[in-house]
Amino acid sequence: ITDEILNTPGLFVALLGDFEQMAIKVSQGVLAISDNLLPPELQHRFIESWLEEIQHKVLFSTWDNHAVMREEAGSGFSQYANLMKRRVIWHSGIGHPNVTVGTETYRLAVSHRFRLRTHLNPVHGGMQYIRHEAPDREISIAGDSHVPGIAHWTLGEHEKLSLNCGSTQLNSGYGKRFFSLTTHPMFPVCVLRS
Repeated sequence: ITDEILNTPGLFVALLGDFEQMAIKVSQGVLAISDNLLPPELQHRFIESWLEEIQHKVLFSTWDNHAVMREEAGSGFSQYANLMKRRVIWHSGIGHPNVTVGTETYRLAVSHRFRLRTHLNPVHGGMQYIRHEAPDREISIAGDSHVPGIAHWTLGEHEKLSLNCGSTQLNSGYGKRFFSLTTHPMFPVCVLRS
């Protein structure tokens, strides 16, 4: 995926979290801990090295429940969040970035997770966020659930787009238990034009 990001002209990415597993407390369960591919320190070093390579292709990044919330719960501080803040645009909660391409500005709502997500519709939370809290936003983007989704819809006379990302962690015991036996390595793409 790194080569695709670096070698595709005009392709930029949003980092929506869960790049580190960080199952760092026994109370999270042995299954979650054993799903760690690398010990926490090596996970962080890997992400730091990867981010150094691709940071010029990152539009923005956001909080997550694996690295940020787990580190904050254990120490009150997240190394992952601090790394992102130093390298790219960072949203510690729901963010409202504007992305300008040529003369066109797109208004986004981004978060690792929007409340009201349902198992029937992975983009429902982002749609409801725009509908009830941020009708000026045109596009919502989230991750977290391991299930990709995309919806083009209308709110009154305005067109909206809601996206939810899949996961590259295809053999997660947690994902197979709570999301799907066939975790999806798909990432919706949105073309922004001027």
